[in-house]
Amino acid sequence: MDSVKFDYPESQPPVTTYQPVPPPPYAVAPPPPGLVSHLPSASVQTEERVVTIGTTASKFGPYSQNVFCPSCRQITATSIRYKTGVVTWLTSAGCFLLGGVIGCFLIPCCTDFTRDVEHSCVNCGLKVGLYRRI
Repeated sequence: MDSVKFDYPESQPPVTTYQPVPPPPYAVAPPPPGLVSHLPSASVQTEERVVTIGTTASKFGPYSQNVFCPSCRQITATSIRYKTGVVTWLTSAGCFLLGGVIGCFLIPCCTDFTRDVEHSCVNCGLKVGLYRRI
């Protein structure tokens, strides 16, 4: 076989070294209103205490739960009491129309799964919420 000789240029391209550029300085912006920063601030802050009295009507369910009572100012479990509500009366009317004339239409008044749930504070007895089935 014939020997083939490859001609490479004797001079190589210049090698550039990479020198990292420092990042631009970042300005520290104050946190948006409503958020609490976990970093200490250089300025003196006054402490604000927000107390919410009452609750929104969205978080109560059919079971006992922990709540903050605005009357006794403690976090306690609620005691629950079942009350007849709209679902109870609609179910009773449906049973009556389907032939429950003998008294079977009163069964929804005796079951807990059709009745509304009233939440009260265990310590002071204040009504803190109501869970309605509808």
